[in-house]
Order: sequence, then C-alpha cells, then structure tokens
Amino acid sequence: MDGAAVLRWCRTRPSTTEELPFGPGARVFKVAGKMFALTAAVDDPETVSLKCDPQFAEHLRARHAAIAPGYHLNKRHWNTVRLDGSLPSDLVEELLGHSYTLVVDGLPRRERDSLRARAALHRARELLDAGWHRTGDFDAAEPPLVQARRLAEGCGDQATLAAALDQLGILLHFRNLERRQPDGTIEGDPTGADEELALFERGLSLRRELGDDEAIAESLFHVGLVHQLFTGRWDLAEARFREAQALAATAGDAYLRSEVHRHLGAVAWHAGDMDVAIRELTRSLELRESDCEVDTVPSGLIALGQVHLAAGHRAEGIDNLRRGIELAERLGMREWSTVPARRALDQAITGEEGDE
Repeated sequence: MDGAAVLRWCRTRPSTTEELPFGPGARVFKVAGKMFALTAAVDDPETVSLKCDPQFAEHLRARHAAIAPGYHLNKRHWNTVRLDGSLPSDLVEELLGHSYTLVVDGLPRRERDSLRARAALHRARELLDAGWHRTGDFDAAEPPLVQARRLAEGCGDQATLAAALDQLGILLHFRNLERRQPDGTIEGDPTGADEELALFERGLSLRRELGDDEAIAESLFHVGLVHQLFTGRWDLAEARFREAQALAATAGDAYLRSEVHRHLGAVAWHAGDMDVAIRELTRSLELRESDCEVDTVPSGLIALGQVHLAAGHRAEGIDNLRRGIELAERLGMREWSTVPARRALDQAITGEEGDE
C-alpha cells in the first residue's frame, strides 16, 4: 500500500476533512475535527503518522523496522509508518482503520454512533459492489448494514438510516435477482419483492423529508427497478425513472444518470420503440465512458448490443456485444452477467454466417 493509496483510503472515510493546519508541507486528515492521519502534502507521501493504542504501538515497533515512534508527535500514542513496500498492504490498512476508530471511539456517544453507522454503511457498499460484479457473495454485506441501521436509528441520524434502508433493499434486490424467474416471480419467496419495495419506499420517504435531491433520485431509481423487474408495472417503473432522471441531472450524478438512461432504454424496448431504446442506451453508454468507472461500461455495451439486434441492426449488435463481453471478462466480472450476452452473440454470428 503506497502513499497514494493511503490518501485514497483517508479521503473515503465518513466525515473526514483534509487540512493544512501546520503549513503547506503537511497534510492532516481529521474525523469530527480530530486528527487521525498526518502525511507530507504530496501526491505519494513516503510516510504516514497514525494514532495507535500504546501497547499495540510498542508491539508494532518491535516487530517492524518500518514503524517508528511518531515524528514530532506524542510518541506514546502515535506511530510513523514508512510506506516503502516492506509492510503488507492489509497491515497498513489495519493501522489506518485502527487510528480512525480510536478517534471515533473518543467522541460523544451520539456523534460516535453516527460515524460508526456511516463507516458500516461504507463497508457494506464496498461488499455489495464486489458481490455484484465479482464474488457473488452478498451475505457479507448484511451484518454491517444491520449495524448501520441500528446505530442510525439509535442516534437519530435520518440520512444514514435512509441510506441503510436503501442498501438493505439493494442487498435483497441482488438476492432476488439470483432467484428471479422469467415471469418476474422469485423462486421460493413470493414476498421477496414486497419486502424489497418496502425498504426502498421507506428510504425514499425519509429522503424526501430531508430534501436531498441526489439521494431521492437514487431511491426513486431503485423503486423503479422493483416495478420493472418484479411487479411488472412498467408504467410505474417509467414514472419513477423519469422523476429520478430529472433530479439526477440537477445533482450531476453521472453514474445514476447513466443507469436511469439504461433502464429507460429497457422500458422503450419493452414498449417496442427501438429508436428511443437505442437513443437512451447510447446516452447511457456515453455517460459511462466519459464520467464513470470502467467496470460500469460492459453492461451498457451489452444492453445496446442486444437492442440493436432486436432492431435488426446485426452488425452494430454484434460489435457492441463482442466489446462488452471482452471488457467484462478482462475486468473479471461474474460469468453469469455475460452468459446471455454470449448466447445472443453466438446466435447473431450464426445467423450472419447463414446469410452468406
């Protein structure tokens, strides 16, 4: 774990601020106004100073030459860690988390529980993303989501509670997708979609009260997904997607806008309007390629390829499907996400060869 990775880690922690209180040469990361990390103010610092339990600090210094008493800091409570590659990345990440947690644990209970809830939510989102794209393991995200919900309810953090409810809905959504039948029913659990919808709707209600347009748009999109994929109410799905589209455009969330355009493309495809479907999917892909992470691109290419095939545009369909599958495989995405696309590609290629 190098200095650049340490900076990325610190910047993604809940309620973290980045300051230069000691002058332009030293970068300080704080949580709730209290320092938990100190580095040089460069893009790839060679060291990071971290708060540490005194006994644990002594143990670390005795075992690792790259860990020394805090430089220009209280040497009992701080270590300076050299980022020269000699320490395992998971140990550096553990020490970062240890420092952050020590600071959080010293806060007043209400503030502490709010931060703990947000940290648990952040971890759960990482696990859900990994489960969806690569591991298929959604169960690992459940404990931190349950913790985030409990803590947020206890300390009255409505924004974090709404986010936890929304992500619990996503967890259930992923599980439901694994068991979804062609008619939209869920194998072995006929109430699964109702439970998922209830979580999204409660989160949406809280977010409307808070007035956060970007968060409202996210919840609206998720409600639309349930209607599209499980209830069969395409009219309700389209209404939620269009409201989400307007709010996401105002908030400037490129990924959410891309997803909404993609699913509006699916709505148009379902209605038989291929021109609109292609236009929506093309816009979705443009947003993905310009503003989103690369691992969001394969699904956009695959969807556009499938619609081109359905519209009779065989060459465009084959090209987009092939590029989407190749990119998904290169990124290590789960095989099930590419199997239907590869089947459609093989059929299109076979048909093309049959026409020759």
